[in-house]
Amino acid sequence: MIILGISGLSLNLLISSYYNASTLGAFNQVIATYIVFSMLGSGGINYSVLRAVSENSMNRKELINIICGAMLPTFLISIFVSFTYVLLIGPISSLLGSIEVRSGMRLIVPGIFFFSLNKVLLSGVINGLQRMKAFAIYQSIRYTLILIGIFTAIFYSIPGKNLPIVFSLSEMILFLFLIIDISLIFNWWSADDWINWSKAHLKYGLKCFLSGIFLELNSRIDILILGIFLSDYKVGIYSFAAFFSEGFLQILVVLQNNYNPILSKLISSKDLDTLLKKIKNGMRYTYFIISILGIILI
Repeated sequence: MIILGISGLSLNLLISSYYNASTLGAFNQVIATYIVFSMLGSGGINYSVLRAVSENSMNRKELINIICGAMLPTFLISIFVSFTYVLLIGPISSLLGSIEVRSGMRLIVPGIFFFSLNKVLLSGVINGLQRMKAFAIYQSIRYTLILIGIFTAIFYSIPGKNLPIVFSLSEMILFLFLIIDISLIFNWWSADDWINWSKAHLKYGLKCFLSGIFLELNSRIDILILGIFLSDYKVGIYSFAAFFSEGFLQILVVLQNNYNPILSKLISSKDLDTLLKKIKNGMRYTYFIISILGIILI
């Protein structure tokens, strides 16, 4: 959470200082499209993997089938979504009225593909196994790589319209870390029942992936709508302020990531008494702390 905050604030400060508000506005509009399409790219399979892994955390053979069964459909969906994104670059950038957005969208296409895969590996497998230290480290690596990319771009005077490439590069590197990590623990390529799990992942993912998309849209839709009606410069000024609200929301995301595998286990084991106790405890502390922080933020 701390790394995310430092990275996010530094990104906005560096881009607005070494480039300008117009570059920041175009950059955040590209990121808004990137996040939404990346969620589409995972097809909701990350939710299915999270549920299945947490429910079968003690069954190594089943975990191998679960992971392998997720890889192929995610790979195919992410390719399809990335290709669709390429086709929509022209219409979306025209709607937003920005040449810089068009350039940035072209460079972030590889990021959509790898982010979709990383979503399943990180939010599905690592989170489902409750390896929360590893989860935090990999998330920190992602944000650190992005920040290093921005520093490099400034040092070599890379044009502002090309800044979104740092997201593509960071996701490619993160994918290597994740796939090596998981492959050292599970020889997932040797699965013998992956087809049935692929079907299960697709069925479950289709039922719930819209919730993830709307959650992401909720924090990005303002940037996209303002991009239609206002200049990149004005969107840049707004997006700098919006960053603080978005950062505040990440506190709840941290809680969600920690609670998800625990709740999934309790639901699958039908331990409703413990489930209700967990929820009530979470509500009592979370509501109080969030209320205080909300007042400070306003």
